[in-house]
Amino acid sequence: MAPNRRFYPLLALLLLLTTAAHAGPTLSTDLDLGTSTRSLPPGEVPPSPLYILGFVLRAGWRFDLSPVWFLPEVGVGYASERFADIFDGPSENANLTRFFGGGRIGWSSPLGPQLHLEPAIYGHVGAGWYSGFYNQMTGYACDVGVSLDLRIRRHLLVGVQLGYDVVTIPPQPVLTPSGATYITTTAPAIADPWVSYGLHAGWLFW
Repeated sequence: MAPNRRFYPLLALLLLLTTAAHAGPTLSTDLDLGTSTRSLPPGEVPPSPLYILGFVLRAGWRFDLSPVWFLPEVGVGYASERFADIFDGPSENANLTRFFGGGRIGWSSPLGPQLHLEPAIYGHVGAGWYSGFYNQMTGYACDVGVSLDLRIRRHLLVGVQLGYDVVTIPPQPVLTPSGATYITTTAPAIADPWVSYGLHAGWLFW
């Protein structure tokens, strides 16, 4: 019986992956500084953070189909959002933990025998958990961006990235005072977007 032609693209992809010049696991870490893109009137709660500082740990499996490569990956990140003094007291912080999955695709251009320039684009989706100013809220997290790496002696990666990050907190039930009792109302959804920029380093295990 002849194989189903619908599976030909899948078979071609598997053949391409198994014959790749290099394929192997990667481990990378990012250090980011973020600038909020929220635009709210003065005194609005929650306010726009002054800045976001965080780090990310990523692990994946890179397929090098020279000169193109792609990298499915998963990761975890932690960020601290710093807010201004809005209640005539000390500044507030929100702590954000994220888990995500996604990937990167890039181009490898040799600059020398042991040096490659590798621009790439990336995107991830996942979930984020706030604590602190946002009072234990959970939302959906995603990011997209571009990166530029130097790959040194096949294994070591160092580079910079520029991204756009968003955490969306869905409508939340809240207790609101009403006379001597409380009633349950629904707080509107909150979108927390920011532009991130920073440095990263990684290692290719092949």
